[in-house]
Amino acid sequence: MELLRTSPKLRHPHTVLEGFERGDEVVHVIVSIRADDWAGRVGDLRDIRRREEVRNRARSIQEPVFQRLNLQEIRLGNHFSYMPAFAASVTRQGLAELLDDPDIESLEPDRILTAHTPQGIPLMDRTPRP
Repeated sequence: MELLRTSPKLRHPHTVLEGFERGDEVVHVIVSIRADDWAGRVGDLRDIRRREEVRNRARSIQEPVFQRLNLQEIRLGNHFSYMPAFAASVTRQGLAELLDDPDIESLEPDRILTAHTPQGIPLMDRTPRP
């Protein structure tokens, strides 16, 4: 576990690893794939043709990584359309495999957010509750 914790690719290691420390079988992460020519090349996504180009480029970066994943240890979630990244649920072994992959730039926790609408609406419009 200490080897995982000290990997420079793992962002917020405490948050990622706390699920395993609790006894969870898997943790949820966002995986960023190395794409040296990506930064600053996305352009204006309001243009439909440009969106399609970016989507195709992201897919071309993701696919080779997907094809070699150990699907027993790494369950794919969302594939991001406009960036070379994806969400996954991983076992300890799956996390170690991703961290060892030279094409993986970084992993970070996939935080599940919940809306607190009943409490937030009165604060947003600032009208007192009856």
